[in-house]
Amino acid sequence: MNVRAIKYELHAFARGADGSLRPFDLLVSEAEHHPEFGWQCTVECAAFRAKPLRMFGDTPDFALHMAIKLVKRLIEYAGWSLVDSKGVAIMLPDVPDIHEIP
Repeated sequence: MNVRAIKYELHAFARGADGSLRPFDLLVSEAEHHPEFGWQCTVECAAFRAKPLRMFGDTPDFALHMAIKLVKRLIEYAGWSLVDSKGVAIMLPDVPDIHEIP
């Protein structure tokens, strides 16, 4: 991912239900326009998958909304919580409700 295109970056740890920690490095790109699919944000997080994920939307805000929502859901499904190096909980940014996006 082009460094200038990063919208959100997080370096933390994912804590499993058993207390185990794994590195959790997340990059979410600025939305870019794709001629066939509309706006897209790229999500890079090796804790989920080696290849980047792409989330699409009709607007840049909606694509970002979907990217952050995807990451939150994947964390929830994995049963992880995010913490910093001292074990303090970290929250991902809030995303506006879909109905609030212009």
